[in-house]
Amino acid sequence: AAVPEETAQQVQDGLVAAGTAATPSLAGVRLGVPTTWFTDLCDAGVLAAWESVVDTFRTLGAEIVPVDIPDAHRLHDDVTIVMTCELASNQEGALEKFALYDIGTQVRIARGLVPSAVDYLRSVRRRTLAQQETIEAFDTAGIDVLVTPGIGATAARLSDVTMEIDGARYPMQTIVGRNTGLFDYLGLPAVMAPAGFSDGMPVGVQL
Repeated sequence: AAVPEETAQQVQDGLVAAGTAATPSLAGVRLGVPTTWFTDLCDAGVLAAWESVVDTFRTLGAEIVPVDIPDAHRLHDDVTIVMTCELASNQEGALEKFALYDIGTQVRIARGLVPSAVDYLRSVRRRTLAQQETIEAFDTAGIDVLVTPGIGATAARLSDVTMEIDGARYPMQTIVGRNTGLFDYLGLPAVMAPAGFSDGMPVGVQL
């Protein structure tokens, strides 16, 4: 969806203010924050950094509005089917080197060999409706931008390709794209920005 002219002007004014005054203003800007999915599988340190960023935006005058992407769990399933099937197809000519891939990539390729053509095409077909429903949710909430936690954990441990969330280990591939893949599937622009550190490791927020 195109950025409204008045919103673009507000952002521009804020940038100008940042360069000429001690405190920029985000007055009149409506920032959407999720209440589920993006926050469901995140380390406490990642959530704390995201909440700090949201608080900073609020302090600068932005209005914080709760909003969620409709049916995010099903969208994630469709993302997984499309991504793994296309990966398996793309790597089909190199499967004799399958053992050389890291375990996470092996799992993704193997999963991509399971769905049928009907499964894949159904997930692709549902994309248009998902786009419409998501944009409608954003428009109904009247937000200018959605601010979510970035990747739900800090950097992966290479020895076993896992990520830690509140003391529990998860396969990297289940976490690293969980909060970003929906926008890949929906075709909506997103950017990751630094949000500080958790236990000395960098974390981000997604806009």
